[in-house]
Amino acid sequence: MVTFIPYTRLRPRGVGSGRSIASRATEIVSRGTDLCANDPAFCFCIDSSWAVVRAFEADDESLARVRSAVTDGRLSIGAAWAGVDWVTDPECLIRDVIIGIEALVAMGIEPSEAIYLRGRGCLPVSIDDLSSLATLVPAGGENATHDLGLRLLSPQVVVQRDAERDLDSAERVIPLGEELWCPTSDQIEMLRERVGDAGHDVAFATWSDQAISGFPLDAIAPYREAFVPGVYAKLFDTTNALLRLERTQAMGTLLGDATGLDLTGDWRQHLEDLAGDYTGSGDERKRSDLAVSCDAIAARCKAESEAIERKIAASVDAGEGPDGIVPLVVFNSACHPQSGLVESHVVYYGASRATSFERYEFYRIVDSDGEPVTVEEVGGKQVETAEIHLRFVAKDVPALGYKTYYLVPKPQEQSGDVIQLQAPGAMVPDFPEPTFAVDDVEDRVAERGRGLRIGRTFSAGEFSVEVDETTGVIDVRDREGGTLLEGARLEAREGSLDAEPGHFVPSGRVHPNAVTRVDLVESGAVTATLRVSGMIGTSPVTLDAQMYADLPWLDFEVTVSWKETIPAMLEWVSSVGEPFTGGRMGRPFGSEAWHRDSACVADRWVECEAGPKSFFVGADRCRLYLEGGTLRAPLLLSAPDPASYAYNKLWMSYPSQLTYAFRLSLDSGPPTWGDRLSCQEVYDRHRARTRPASQGTLCISPPAFRVSSVRPVTGGVEVRGHSASSELCRVEVDASVRSTRVDLRGQGDGESGTNWTIEPDEILTLHHKTD
Repeated sequence: MVTFIPYTRLRPRGVGSGRSIASRATEIVSRGTDLCANDPAFCFCIDSSWAVVRAFEADDESLARVRSAVTDGRLSIGAAWAGVDWVTDPECLIRDVIIGIEALVAMGIEPSEAIYLRGRGCLPVSIDDLSSLATLVPAGGENATHDLGLRLLSPQVVVQRDAERDLDSAERVIPLGEELWCPTSDQIEMLRERVGDAGHDVAFATWSDQAISGFPLDAIAPYREAFVPGVYAKLFDTTNALLRLERTQAMGTLLGDATGLDLTGDWRQHLEDLAGDYTGSGDERKRSDLAVSCDAIAARCKAESEAIERKIAASVDAGEGPDGIVPLVVFNSACHPQSGLVESHVVYYGASRATSFERYEFYRIVDSDGEPVTVEEVGGKQVETAEIHLRFVAKDVPALGYKTYYLVPKPQEQSGDVIQLQAPGAMVPDFPEPTFAVDDVEDRVAERGRGLRIGRTFSAGEFSVEVDETTGVIDVRDREGGTLLEGARLEAREGSLDAEPGHFVPSGRVHPNAVTRVDLVESGAVTATLRVSGMIGTSPVTLDAQMYADLPWLDFEVTVSWKETIPAMLEWVSSVGEPFTGGRMGRPFGSEAWHRDSACVADRWVECEAGPKSFFVGADRCRLYLEGGTLRAPLLLSAPDPASYAYNKLWMSYPSQLTYAFRLSLDSGPPTWGDRLSCQEVYDRHRARTRPASQGTLCISPPAFRVSSVRPVTGGVEVRGHSASSELCRVEVDASVRSTRVDLRGQGDGESGTNWTIEPDEILTLHHKTD
């Protein structure tokens, strides 16, 4: 007896356009359902629910047949909505399952069948919340029989005969299908005949009926993000925009302001975008459609987030003092108190006439206690009115809440006395001594170079940044002189033309950054930016190191305009200081240990430890490769287009400019990129105020608990996260909040309180009910 598992994979952004795939998927689902109804022995597996929902949501008769086939156990529908095969954030996989389940339940179908896990790196096996909902089938498992079913149906006699011979030595559970595979009654009868000719009987089953080593998908290319960097830049930004809006909505809910925007449609569209394949010149149209889709979702999220923040800011205490005070309400969307850089665009309106801004000739920014904070003007214009771009550091903004700062104009002195002229040089203006983020600059002089300057050392905040003005290499040390990172630079390693798309085989040749200029392009009271400009071949690249006066981190920003037609991997490269021999590194839903002597891949952050000292290196959207203490972040993989021919190589096209961000942090937790502080300026001081100057809502500790999602749900707010520690993690929620532990369906297990203990790699979902 040979058991076949007929299946189809309905990738929503795959072979063809979105409209053609949707139409083809409807045909596949209809034919598969009819075969299940007409052939009592036939079974069929559909990997995701989006096509079923779109095809039959409004067709009651067809939907009844689907329900009947599912109830009989002959039709299996995956619990995921789109079946994302690569995730920009661990939360995307969870959300894919939640949205798929909700859609199937709404259609009267119980979601209990397989989902297919496929993502960056190794996913942990202890995902209890997913295991309770569906059968987990690892994608891409090695199985020699994955293509045997289709080979048996081949019209080529040689292929068919070889497949029949392989039946004797093959496993007795054989997958039958591929992407957008549509079963027909003729094919099934042909399969029975050919297997019968080989002396075997045929049976059919679903994924949940049989144990199989893996779902037959091609393995994910290890450098897929770098192969089409423009695509994944859009997907990352859209994911962060959706998650940030949900946190802002949750903050509004906890503060008593109900929000009405339903994000289910946006999440469905984004998950379908995530499940797509955008490689090859033939996918230019799909990449263009993706950009439109992502920009539309991100714009809606930004507008809604700002609307919620403005509504809250309008009722915050406006402060007391002279006319013209402008409250600057700083919002924190993270579940822990946060300090960070804040940028604000302030318009200096006059008391009566909007363009009379003389009262703001002198000003200062203070917190709610009246303590002044350091501020720098980044830019602005003073033509008809004064519109100034300000930058300052906000300290300890409450978790999932806000803190108010005030821009206070300095009253002008009204004096009728004539200024007495004095001797030249005797008049000293009454201005305070300016301060700068860079408190010291020291020349680095070559010992054997007749005193020639080879670089400079900039001291700012917690760090000392050394730059070689010949090579552009940057070393970072702490204030005690210990090396944190050394040799930070940009380089391109040349590869082989024979590598598969998304793969890289180094040839050993390296194209260094030919430095054209090293300069301190920005130096203010709050921040300073050191820029290393250069060329790799004919492609301009820049590496910025942004330093801060009052923040324990250092930011690197890489900008590249790639023009080369050589097989190469552009990378940000650095070496970890010698004392740091290991630590923890990120991976989806958890973390794991790394050692200096081993080679490993981290998911966007690495913690380096040396006794009591430690620091983090984080990337906004890149994986980090570690080997022998060297840290490499793949930025862009320059390679031929997969659709080109060997005799006519066409190169992949890239955006005119790509930007990447990295952070070296001395904080107690990994860097986060979606929780940056935002600011709303309030000019109406006449309206009655009902909120205090500072307020938080939901604080969760410790930093080892990584909160991946905070969103409003029916009756309250849902918080989900996982442990990044190698040991038991005790999660504590603010004592004013009492939560209930729930699963992904929102069903509680009877456990409630303010603290929990979770295992490494365990996902914790809490539901806080509002009054």
